[in-house]
Amino acid sequence: MMTEEKTEKKINKTGQALSALMDAVRTGFSDWKLISRDSDLNNIRENPIFRKLVKNQSALYKEM
Repeated sequence: MMTEEKTEKKINKTGQALSALMDAVRTGFSDWKLISRDSDLNNIRENPIFRKLVKNQSALYKEM
């Protein structure tokens, strides 16, 4: 069973990972194939924010 402290750390790391990914996308990173298979992102793949970001960006790049 996770303690409250461990849960808080996990939430903070998830937020930091999502923030870093969004910053990378905002500054031009667009390798969606890498994002889709990079094992470093496994812990945030099921996050609704991650899913929305990937969906929106994938649709944007398909239009180009």
